[in-house]
Amino acid sequence: MSTIIKSEIDKKRNKIKDILNMNVNEDRAFSYVMLEYIFGVDFIDQDDMITDGSNDGGIDFIYYDDEDAKVVLCQSKYTGSLQYNDLVAEFDKMYSTLQNFRDGNTGHYNNKLKRVLQNALDRLPDENSDNVEFNLFTAAPIDIIAATKKIDNTSHSFSVDMVNIYGPEEIEKSIKNVLESLNTVPCEKVKIDRAKNYLEYESSD
Repeated sequence: MSTIIKSEIDKKRNKIKDILNMNVNEDRAFSYVMLEYIFGVDFIDQDDMITDGSNDGGIDFIYYDDEDAKVVLCQSKYTGSLQYNDLVAEFDKMYSTLQNFRDGNTGHYNNKLKRVLQNALDRLPDENSDNVEFNLFTAAPIDIIAATKKIDNTSHSFSVDMVNIYGPEEIEKSIKNVLESLNTVPCEKVKIDRAKNYLEYESSD
């Protein structure tokens, strides 16, 4: 697997443990990494978008695109291999969940999914109520062009135009682009003159 992705997942797991006091597995941490590097979501807001768990309808996290007024339903697969048939099954599951929500059949889904997905769908404007996209992120080596052709030639309920697949190369590129844009130094120290002190900014005004 990608060492870059693995490194970011490890850092994310430690951050979640330190700040949120939660132990999460690598697959769940993968969703947090995608929210940061693909969608640019601040850490403080990421947990509100995670729906991963039992009865999640195949949806690990949900992102609402304000600019395009679009709901993006996402599945993250931190795995070493992924078959094309598995891709179709995952997209079918997400599409079925979306249809169930539109029909009001939400009783068997977990509470987090019901809240986050319904809130996202309610934000869609009336003239754009069908603007929903399905994304799948995987650390497994995958030929995205071949996978898209396979999906296009397979019987399923969703349109191939509604789906996007991100493999390790695309994910690594997004991570590198963000990291390279940050101004960082190898090491720095902050001297505090006394315990429990704070810094205050004051201008000439």
